[in-house]
Amino acid sequence: MSNGSGRKRKIAGGLIYHAARGVLLAVRAPSVVIAAGGVSSLYFPNTDTMRGNTGDGYAVALRAGADLVDMEQIQFLPFCLASPPAYEGLCAGEPVMASYLGVLRDKNGKIILDSVFIRTRAECASAILRAVEDGRGSPNGGAYLDMTANKELPLSGPYFQRFGETCLPSSYNNARQALGKKAAKFEEPWEVRPGAHYHMGGIRADANGASAGGAGDGDAEYGIAGLFTAGGAMGGVFGANRLGSTSLTEGAVFGGRSGAAAAGHARQVKGQVKSRIGDDAFQPLIDRVNRRFGQKGTVAAATLKLELQKEAWKYIGPVRTAEKLDRMDTVIAEATARLDEVAIPDYGMWNQAFIEFEELRNLLDCARAVAVAARERDGSLGGHVRFDRKTISAFSKPYSTVVRLNDDGWQVARLERERTPAKRLISYKLQDTKRKIQLRWLRMLPRDVKDRKLLARYQAIMGKGAVEEVKAPEMAIGGTEAAIGESTRA
Repeated sequence: MSNGSGRKRKIAGGLIYHAARGVLLAVRAPSVVIAAGGVSSLYFPNTDTMRGNTGDGYAVALRAGADLVDMEQIQFLPFCLASPPAYEGLCAGEPVMASYLGVLRDKNGKIILDSVFIRTRAECASAILRAVEDGRGSPNGGAYLDMTANKELPLSGPYFQRFGETCLPSSYNNARQALGKKAAKFEEPWEVRPGAHYHMGGIRADANGASAGGAGDGDAEYGIAGLFTAGGAMGGVFGANRLGSTSLTEGAVFGGRSGAAAAGHARQVKGQVKSRIGDDAFQPLIDRVNRRFGQKGTVAAATLKLELQKEAWKYIGPVRTAEKLDRMDTVIAEATARLDEVAIPDYGMWNQAFIEFEELRNLLDCARAVAVAARERDGSLGGHVRFDRKTISAFSKPYSTVVRLNDDGWQVARLERERTPAKRLISYKLQDTKRKIQLRWLRMLPRDVKDRKLLARYQAIMGKGAVEEVKAPEMAIGGTEAAIGESTRA
């Protein structure tokens, strides 16, 4: 809850639904830290995240008047399981797992992406969905990760098998259980499709986690006084394409900064909130929420949520076009119009229907924010892929999208960012091109020469002992090593 408007808007506290006690708690507070990030459940079942990942932090901040930044930038893991239903969305590996010879194929066996293990998540996800959009996708809406060429080589093949088993053990076990013995032995391709994993966007904040507004990197003077954010709820830290595992560091760094800044702000304005906000100030909000309990209706919030998730995957998922965004606007408008038709029982304790209703409301606001930002960024960049527009050049002037909701409705603007030096960009492009050429050259070598070269590389990474004894450096899903490490250097 906040009061005031524009640059004078200040935090007054919040309203909490205590499910175990079945009551609403009004909490007066001069500082509030929002650290509940993520909105990947918008794409269920195409996600590897928990079901409660429903964008609550973003929606609460948005309705309070905070700016949201980079909301179109959602990171999709490219290699999630597409079947059976109980395993849908679980991660089956990272690009590095494809190793030196792994490729992506469409349903016809045609290679749609080579050099997979040095590609970004966004590149892999985009290649899969392009095939699906063209009618060349696998039966369950994905493509095939073919790693069989690694396994077929007599000398290096056993090392690759061990590498696949141990570099990302949890992902490998998911695939082994879901796809069977032949897949576990890398003797047949794996059917995979992208799944929502992380949101690079979120609440706009300064370096201390304070709600920010204005030009450039933003200033707390133009944000909501007393509102702070950290972790996945904070936007703008990773730009358009986050490197794996860095969110753990982000949580530690900005959690400490935001906590300290929030405490300092609370001490500074001590007593002002109580004098400014009386006990009855929360009553209108409490009454509004209380009216939902016992609401008569003909539809369950859970049903509307499932419908929204299905449409969000089609229209604002890994593949976007102007037509898809227009259709999503219609989906959101129709679902929002039905909120008053949702049936909610009249009891307080563990009212799951009420929880589902609030999650639906938050998902709708987040879906709108994603769609608005996606329309503003009229080209492909990072986790945002527009099939009807060109890829935005790394040499173009970078910008972030900023979305806000005020009395005039939904607003979006472009926020210019500092340009990366051209020398650094050129160096990166040259290195990237060199690695891809080296990989293609490796694949063209005679079989025995290629086998010996790969054996030497695996042994350099894993050791020269018996295959049963060697082990790849273990990597977490999304880990930095899984994106760029010794094992990915061609």
